[in-house]
Amino acid sequence: MKFSILLPIHDKINLKDIKRSIKTIYNNTTKPSEVVAVIDGKINKEKKIFLKNYQSKNKSLKIFYKKKIGLSEVLNFGLKKCSNELVFRADADDFNKSHRFKTQLNLYKNKNFDILGAQVKEKYKKNSFKKKLKSTPKLLDFLFRNPINHMTVMFKRSEILKLGGYPNITYKEDYALWIKCYLNGLKVRNINKVLVSNYLNDNFFERRSNYVSILSEFKLLVFAIKNNPIFILMILPILIRVIIFLMPKSIYKIIFFNFLRNN
Repeated sequence: MKFSILLPIHDKINLKDIKRSIKTIYNNTTKPSEVVAVIDGKINKEKKIFLKNYQSKNKSLKIFYKKKIGLSEVLNFGLKKCSNELVFRADADDFNKSHRFKTQLNLYKNKNFDILGAQVKEKYKKNSFKKKLKSTPKLLDFLFRNPINHMTVMFKRSEILKLGGYPNITYKEDYALWIKCYLNGLKVRNINKVLVSNYLNDNFFERRSNYVSILSEFKLLVFAIKNNPIFILMILPILIRVIIFLMPKSIYKIIFFNFLRNN
């Protein structure tokens, strides 16, 4: 079964991480027929050389350079460039398990879901935490948190394009998309297996607590309510998240690792 990988890249990602991510994609037991890498803005010469050299050895790697347009527009552009109906998302700084694509494809064949995610293991310094999500998200799950680990998802390209692609809400483009998908009757499921590892650093916490991230929470609320008034109930979990984001980083980390993640 043919499938595409949608891989956004920007210059803040370390070359070491980009190399690791692409290696784990191509070393999977089931190979993608194409990897659509979309470069968001300028990247340094070293990264350009690596991508060009890798492409010369792997013709399935398609590289597109765009001016700085932001993740949602990068994803929508890349989605239109994918030539297969089944599209997997991957991040340029994550580690994909060697059986990831095979595992998701096997379940897709048997159950025929529209959107299929998985669990993630997050690594911070010497510690590991599992970001565990419900296997079959219900409305209540959508109200309280993002129900899908974006870097693990596979979906039907035509269904996402039919809904207009990713909404332009910084940091929340995927959450907004899943809400729209759920409200339009698409079948959403998460595999109860860790298929991707994510490496966190202190920039992760800085990014979540900046004003753009906080503003995006309220933009998400407005977007969700416009799609269905019941999402006014999101206001409480959003306020709780914003309060946590505004706490001193030391307290934020304690809450994050002890209450929002599983060891």
